Amino acid sequence: MNSKMTLLTCFFCSVLLGISGIVSAQSICPSNIHFRIIDETMEIFYDLPANKDTIVVKVAFRKKSSPKFKYYPRFTSGACGVGIFSGHDRKIVWHYKKEPVHILTGSGFYFDIYVTKFRNNHL
Repeated sequence: MNSKMTLLTCFFCSVLLGISGIVSAQSICPSNIHFRIIDETMEIFYDLPANKDTIVVKVAFRKKSSPKFKYYPRFTSGACGVGIFSGHDRKIVWHYKKEPVHILTGSGFYFDIYVTKFRNNHL
């Protein structure tokens, strides 16, 4: 009976370790998101944990004055799109003056960074 209990415990530990490995492999969470305005651009910075996977990074412009507002800037460059972007102070440059003027009304601006693993469906 003792060997059955040990075997069962090892099985459950393996399952739990496997699940946590899957969860941690799937979650790539950016942190330390901040921005600054320089001339006609906004520089958006974020940190991303070490990761060897090709990922997709998207940025969303948000406003505290309008909580449902979410805008995906069109005129961006830098550490966004498809690539390998892990590291400290990754930078996205947004040429916000090229966007429609009404986007920048309101107050309490901030950004959300969305990170997902890249899946090439053409393979």
